[in-house]
Amino acid sequence: MPQKLIIDADPGIGDALAIAVALFDPEIDLIGVTATSGCVSGPVATRNIQAIIEALDPPKWPRIGSCDRETLPTLRDFATESVAMKVRREETAPEHRSRYRFEPEFMPGGSTTPQISRIEVEVADAFFERPARLLDASRRSERDMPFFLTLARRPPASEPLILDTLAPLAALTLEVDDGDNAPLDIRSAKATVRVPRIVFKAAPGRVRLLLGNREAAPPRYDIAGLRSELLAYSAVPAKAEALTGRGGAEATPFAAVTRLPSSAVVWGAILIAILALVALTLRTLRNG
Repeated sequence: MPQKLIIDADPGIGDALAIAVALFDPEIDLIGVTATSGCVSGPVATRNIQAIIEALDPPKWPRIGSCDRETLPTLRDFATESVAMKVRREETAPEHRSRYRFEPEFMPGGSTTPQISRIEVEVADAFFERPARLLDASRRSERDMPFFLTLARRPPASEPLILDTLAPLAALTLEVDDGDNAPLDIRSAKATVRVPRIVFKAAPGRVRLLLGNREAAPPRYDIAGLRSELLAYSAVPAKAEALTGRGGAEATPFAAVTRLPSSAVVWGAILIAILALVALTLRTLRNG
């Protein structure tokens, strides 16, 4: 599944290349491109982004945020939102265990499912310590139990239990090992979800948001289809020759020596040294 991405850019060569790569990458669903000032001014960044999108991806423009001022700082973070969950104890739990089904009472708007970061559980019991696990309600096998935890409370504590987890906001099942104890009296539950947000902080002024065509299909680029065309070209062998005459520098004796193998150069130096030594010996004998 492609990763949804929003790019905040001030193109510039580097940001223009990043936008182009994101448009062509099949693993990225570029849902938004926003302009901000930086390397260039806000209006120039807006025009550059519009030109890039129009040239590379005209069938389906991502949503484009424009900037008509010199500075438009952007803050990207996550906000938290509480979602109440209905709690229902299931009757079909295994022996010495109890199961509680948590269902969100509503789903926050958006095209993607928010992620739960933690669940607050109100329990009426004052003292307990029991192993538990948090299950996806659609999966019940032992290997699909992703979150093991311990539910514990000791007097005088009365705060809600905090279950740290990471799961999509959907129906979940809390399974508790009761042993010989009575099932816990769970009264309510509340999930905390992380919601991405983009905050534009700027002085008073006009900011436009241009929406693309939501109904258009994303473009497909047949990169693999170009392989056969590239391989169809025949390679022509090239032969390197010495440059002579007007075509280049003339060959010199020194250049000819440098082209010899290293072993030939070594043996040549040794032979010259031997000849010089013989000549010196003969000269010494004559003078003596």
